[in-house]
Amino acid sequence: MMIGRELAKAYPAKIDTNGASVTRVESAQQKPQAGPLLEIKNLTWSNVLHGISLQLAPGEIVGLGGLDGQGQSELLLALFGVLSGLGGEIFIDGRRFAIEHPRQAKARKIGLALIPQDRQTQGLLLPMSIEDNLVLAATPDLSKFGIIDRGRERSATDQAVAKLQIRANDLAAPVRTLSGGNQQKVVIGKWLLKNPRILLLNDPTRGIDVGTKQELYRLMRELAQTGIGILFYSTDYEELIGMCDRVAVCYGGKFVRELSGPDLNEHNLITASLNLGESSAAAKSSSRSLETSRPKTSAWQNLNRFWKRNAGPALSLLVFAIMFILFASQQSNGLSTNVLTSVSNKGAVLAYVAIAQT
Repeated sequence: MMIGRELAKAYPAKIDTNGASVTRVESAQQKPQAGPLLEIKNLTWSNVLHGISLQLAPGEIVGLGGLDGQGQSELLLALFGVLSGLGGEIFIDGRRFAIEHPRQAKARKIGLALIPQDRQTQGLLLPMSIEDNLVLAATPDLSKFGIIDRGRERSATDQAVAKLQIRANDLAAPVRTLSGGNQQKVVIGKWLLKNPRILLLNDPTRGIDVGTKQELYRLMRELAQTGIGILFYSTDYEELIGMCDRVAVCYGGKFVRELSGPDLNEHNLITASLNLGESSAAAKSSSRSLETSRPKTSAWQNLNRFWKRNAGPALSLLVFAIMFILFASQQSNGLSTNVLTSVSNKGAVLAYVAIAQT
């Protein structure tokens, strides 16, 4: 149980190689052992990415976990050719590629598609129509000799709207008139028209309603069943647990732990995200052993230590008490207001002296 709901009810069941539903614990053990569709070796960029290595198999959903801002978004942008000056190697189906521009990334021989984190500024052209946004990435595929085939374009958009259940009264209306969830569907539909082989999802469910999230979860599972590899970054740990076959946790621009099967749970995700691993546990154990091995001290030793630390204030308090008794005993009026005022003034002077001596 997490947040009052069972994962089995919140997320579509994971599927084994025979098409049967399996539990989250079983899923990581029953994935086909195919060669990697995507392989990253020692990827570096600026001071953000440090030696990232990862494999993604066909039909596999691999999550990117960790606290926000640990290099997950930059990794997806790097794979899609947005960032320049990369180090390391990227392999698609065993072939090495130097992806230096999104145009290369979305080419058929590579087949990458990126769903950006901010749909309104990075994924859509808000003044343009819903239909124009849907075919934006696939325009070259729908054209002949540089002229768009309107019949193919309309057929493609109708299929995307039906598949993603985009709720729009008029496809000619500006895409900004749609709700946030439907705008995100347009972004996804735009890239699905390219028939990608690898889908890069950068926190795609942020800021959308629960119903649309459920639809996107089902879509992800369906796409994975067709053999598409999905690299999925989410700031929601529950999503990572419910949707992913395994999760690579980022910290400081590198992977610190990979979780799968029974190890893929909320506790391990949180501890790995904070980089609290075995070394931290060993340090705590060592600290506890030092405390237990520390020799016990006697009451006399404790009193002696206290006296050494507080001798000055204690002597000042003792002198003040003796002065107060002697002064009060010599007054004919006893402990009048004037007497108390005079004693308190003298006591303040002694207190300053005591503080200066400690």
